[in-house]
Amino acid sequence: MWHRNKYVVISLISVWFYATDTMADDRTMEEITANWKCEWCPYDDQPVQGEVEGGLGAVSNDSYKFGDYTGLDQKGAYAIGDAELYYRGKHRVDLEAEDLGLDSRRIDIDSNIAGRTELQLEYSQIPKLNSDSARSPYAGDAYQRLPQGWVGDTTTAGMTELGASLNDVDIYTKRRSFAVSAAFHQSARLSYDVAFQRDTKKGHKALGLAFGDNFATARSAIVVMPVDMTTDQAQVKINYKRKRWQGGLIYQFSKFDNEYDAYQWDNAFSQPDTTGQVAAEPDNLMQQISLLGSYRIVQSTVASAKVSAGQLSQDQSYLPYTVNSNLTPANDLPRTSLDGKVNTFDFDFSINSRLMDNLNVEFRYDQHEQDNNTDRAAYEYVRNDTTNSTFTAVNFPYSFRQRQIELRGRYLLLQKHAFSLGFEHDIFDRTYQEVDQTKENTANAQYSSNLLSNLNMALVVEHSDRSGSEYQTLTEISPPENPLLRKYNMADRKQDLASASVSYGPIKQLDLDFLVHYANDDYDNSQVGLKESEEMHYGLHAHLSLIAALRINLGVARTDIQSTQAGMQTAPAVWIAQNDEQVNVANAGFDYTVIKNKLNIGLDYVYAESSGEISVDSAVFPEITTERHTIKLQGDYRLSQRSTLNAYYTYEKYDESDWAVDGVAPNSMGSVLTLGEVSPSYTIGFFAMSYSYAF
Repeated sequence: MWHRNKYVVISLISVWFYATDTMADDRTMEEITANWKCEWCPYDDQPVQGEVEGGLGAVSNDSYKFGDYTGLDQKGAYAIGDAELYYRGKHRVDLEAEDLGLDSRRIDIDSNIAGRTELQLEYSQIPKLNSDSARSPYAGDAYQRLPQGWVGDTTTAGMTELGASLNDVDIYTKRRSFAVSAAFHQSARLSYDVAFQRDTKKGHKALGLAFGDNFATARSAIVVMPVDMTTDQAQVKINYKRKRWQGGLIYQFSKFDNEYDAYQWDNAFSQPDTTGQVAAEPDNLMQQISLLGSYRIVQSTVASAKVSAGQLSQDQSYLPYTVNSNLTPANDLPRTSLDGKVNTFDFDFSINSRLMDNLNVEFRYDQHEQDNNTDRAAYEYVRNDTTNSTFTAVNFPYSFRQRQIELRGRYLLLQKHAFSLGFEHDIFDRTYQEVDQTKENTANAQYSSNLLSNLNMALVVEHSDRSGSEYQTLTEISPPENPLLRKYNMADRKQDLASASVSYGPIKQLDLDFLVHYANDDYDNSQVGLKESEEMHYGLHAHLSLIAALRINLGVARTDIQSTQAGMQTAPAVWIAQNDEQVNVANAGFDYTVIKNKLNIGLDYVYAESSGEISVDSAVFPEITTERHTIKLQGDYRLSQRSTLNAYYTYEKYDESDWAVDGVAPNSMGSVLTLGEVSPSYTIGFFAMSYSYAF
């Protein structure tokens, strides 16, 4: 404890000596101590405090999977850079920076100016690395072209130039986010908030694109297309509060811009002899204004409400029906753009009351509406730039209204036991969908107890029952829907949930945590579609401190998910598909203080494996499996009170098996030109050393 208390001890000794001196000094204690300064205290009169860390790390091998979300995807050296800086003077400024040498870097700046104005700046990057094993004969930007001399055929086997034309292509996106927000307190009652955020997403994505007028004759290619999207969001808020009530007015704005309006690609097959075109995600706009407030009716009862009205709009110019010059639709497009408009309305109301010291009751009513005012129109239908269709398609301006009523009560008994009961009624109205209205009732109960100082328990059970109006297929859809199909989000369903957790410390040095969770969805009235889903999860974690310098963590967890789905090839025959998934995770680790206040080491080992299997009647698909072993070793050696030398080492081994891509070359399927990807597998080590300094 000396390193923590020595500055206090030194100060007390100094005070005692100076106080003794004042017996022969005419000066007062205030005069004597006015100019005192502690030369040993690390933060005395120091406006800037914090810690910075810098160093170098190295990755042993290339791996997109290892670098997913982290940016550690390439073999070689990386810079280590982290910082936490705090300024405390007339103003307050906090800065936090993480992973400055990686593509997953983050910087946050939070400041308070004279106690009246707050300013925040945030910047972050997230790399999403999907695959670096894809190969394609296509090249280009939004127009993907085949190489000179390409030989097309009715199947991939006849594409004689395919092997020589394959190029490596990476599938990835990098998201950058910049946000700035400010709050100004004009008075104790009135304040203002403004915020702006820009998100950009760039990279490449895989698209499945087809030619052909039906499923039997379709010829497809998986093509990698560029991604360049920007989303801007802004908000302005006015806050006002009085003694018993407070309120606010909010304006929100969101705008999505896509650099690409459409994608085009050459047909790798011999027929039809044309280019294909598909629309990209359209530009769109959202605006919303909200009024919110709360009022304390009496000391124990508060009512809150929020009402919002907004509009979503999209007027991206239409592409032509087709870029195939050999096709001429009978009619022109009915309009130049969708001119889509969706009005939104939200109303939330709640009242919370403490009826007695140990009884609390809450009532909530929520309503959410989307009123689609987009005009309907009839459109010619061109099948995949291949043939003119004999029918027209009419757009469906989907609208819905959802209303929820919830009542919940919580009772505390002897400050040791808490009981909660809740009931919720949900009504969902829809237009242009198979079910006009669904109603769902949900009841739940919770119990928690801390009867003993070393024992805590919690139990939750819930049951819900959803039923809908008559299920009717939409007559305007072609080809027609199966009348026996029930879409799972609108089908009748009974759902049961239960979970229990226990935290127990049988001895001072040992803590045990146990959790079990069960969920079951039963679609008993669905002949075709999802019929049942069941999930079971349980885990056990232990924290052990044998001695003060050693802490040990152990844990295991397992999740089992099973679902049953019914399908129909030809009436009345129904086939059944069974999906079985398992996830197992185990971890073990320790933190050990080798030399007190000098040297610490830690080790963590995590094992995770998952498997998924699909069986259809007598046929069984191969398993999809993943297995990961991760070992992390870290240590820090304190060179002085302010400086520390840090070392990190990570070893990771990962294997994945996916029958959908493994062994599937670009020409393995005659009617589909694939990217020939392989499941990721790697063994990688990452080592880093850094120096951190606190001031």
